[in-house]
Amino acid sequence: MGRIITTLLALILIGLAAAFSYLNAGVVNIDYLLGQAEVRLHWLVYAALVSGWLLGILSLVGPLIRLAASRRRLREQVRLMETELDNLRRLPISDVR
Repeated sequence: MGRIITTLLALILIGLAAAFSYLNAGVVNIDYLLGQAEVRLHWLVYAALVSGWLLGILSLVGPLIRLAASRRRLREQVRLMETELDNLRRLPISDVR
């Protein structure tokens, strides 16, 4: 069932992208520092979306690396605490009075 829904959503997205491209087929003149270029509007919008997506992914790299390091550190602490707990459980119980 999930595969059918995913396929339908992908087909709808492809259809929307095709309709967007058809409706925005105009040419846009881009002036930049070293010259100018004529680009179709839909390619310009796609380039902006992809570059924004990539910049968003790149902005997450630093926090993800910090989280991975923290996770490794915490796993090591848990391993040491489990070892200590196992050692404490093996000690004989003595009644101190």
